[in-house]
Amino acid sequence: MNVFWRYFPLAFVVMLSNGFTPQQGRTESPKIICQIESYPSTKQKVPTTMIQNGTGNLVPFIYWVEEVAGEKPLERCQEVSEIIQARYDDKTWSRSFLRTGKSRDNYPIICFVKEPKDKACDTERELIVKLKRGENAERVLDKMLALRYRTDLKLTGEFRFYYGETHREVYIHVKKFIEEVERSRTERQ
Repeated sequence: MNVFWRYFPLAFVVMLSNGFTPQQGRTESPKIICQIESYPSTKQKVPTTMIQNGTGNLVPFIYWVEEVAGEKPLERCQEVSEIIQARYDDKTWSRSFLRTGKSRDNYPIICFVKEPKDKACDTERELIVKLKRGENAERVLDKMLALRYRTDLKLTGEFRFYYGETHREVYIHVKKFIEEVERSRTERQ
């Protein structure tokens, strides 16, 4: 009997007991990093929260163009990248939305929520930025995502929409937004 066939059943059992399956996929969370990238309109190099998409490419998500609420762009980029990584690691990211709103103490904020109907988002785990009174959170969010300058994005209700009856807040469906950014980058190449 051939040596291969003699030991194959034993080797196969060992592979299965070690967790190997022939179609086993990658189960690691995507990497979220802060790196310096060019802002679309000015080409100025700024700290940027980058998200690794399903194909392994890094996609620019949030551009940290200026100081927000006393925090330097690089500091906030690093902090928010860690928040997003934690969301990926605990499997809550795919249901995430970025939204504008008001904090409990009535400051304009930009935060993560799981559902459009979620109202409060003050916790450190959800808060992206707390702005000064009177600042326009929608305008700041647009600048952070460079929505005005990513002219090839299809700004549809698929990833950007308003929700709320009395105070209509902006919501960005994060997963769909990243997919749209990647689609537009692929088409340009």
